[in-house]
Amino acid sequence: MVVSGVSADSDIGVALRAFHIWGGFDDAYVQNFQDLNAALEWCENVLLQADYLIRAALLASPNNIDIPESRQDARSEISFAPASPRQRLLKDAARAALDDEPHTRKSMGQVNQPLALLLQIFQETSFDSYEDILRRISVHFQRIEVQADTVLWEQDDEPDALYLVEQGLLHFSVEMNQHSKVIETVIPGVMIGEMSVFTDQIRRDTLVAEIDSVLWKLDKETYDKLSNNEADLILGFVKIGLGFTAQSFVTMKRLAFALQ
Repeated sequence: MVVSGVSADSDIGVALRAFHIWGGFDDAYVQNFQDLNAALEWCENVLLQADYLIRAALLASPNNIDIPESRQDARSEISFAPASPRQRLLKDAARAALDDEPHTRKSMGQVNQPLALLLQIFQETSFDSYEDILRRISVHFQRIEVQADTVLWEQDDEPDALYLVEQGLLHFSVEMNQHSKVIETVIPGVMIGEMSVFTDQIRRDTLVAEIDSVLWKLDKETYDKLSNNEADLILGFVKIGLGFTAQSFVTMKRLAFALQ
């Protein structure tokens, strides 16, 4: 149960507490928030975490569902009547995954990290020779593992790196009226921190790992060296990155208009 806009001292709050329906941050069953936005943000984070954990479990156990490699025969393979309701739901999920999966130019299983992750993130780009650029830039990323609650950067910090998220969950927050407010949750398969590195501007938010995460880091020092020594590579990467950021901005703008 998620309760929003109810103070503990109000008539409703007193009644809820009298029946022990009043939770805290660590309560598994009841959550309390001052306003609707904070409540919805918490719900969104829970759903994102559940989605990530399900995806991670499926990747760890690829043989649980036999999904044919040939997309041409996939529909007929999945259409057989399952033996149980659970199996039927799993088949439905497999069918939905096949329908929603974007066409990729390469088989990710044949490409090492972080190149596979870069190709996945930028698979919709229309930039010419993008695969060659990503292949060249990929060797300069370093794999890092961060523990839950690790602060990658704080608001007003100088940019020191950009990151690719391979595993885990992170969130952006900003300081507003002496309070920290989560503004976005980050899931695997995205690039973060690129705009500050590209423009050499201070961080506008704080980035924290919610759970143990695996990231690929391109530090600012390496980026600056490549800018001087391999300008064509950095120019191409920036163009690809700006296209990715612009698409994210359009998506967020459409969402903002939809919520009005």
